[in-house]
Amino acid sequence: MANCWKCGLYLGEKDEWKKMTTAKGDICILCYNKAKEVDEPRIKADMDAFLKEKRGNNS
Repeated sequence: MANCWKCGLYLGEKDEWKKMTTAKGDICILCYNKAKEVDEPRIKADMDAFLKEKRGNNS
């Protein structure tokens, strides 16, 4: 029984709103999903750059 470290949401009697435990503490499903949406374009750009570089080295 704790709160989300990011937004302070009460995670419930049985941690029903808890998504995972991070280095900073427990995080709720809503903050986890929001962070995932924000990071997705950056991760895709990093992968695209990596694949482009890899293809360039094979030529």
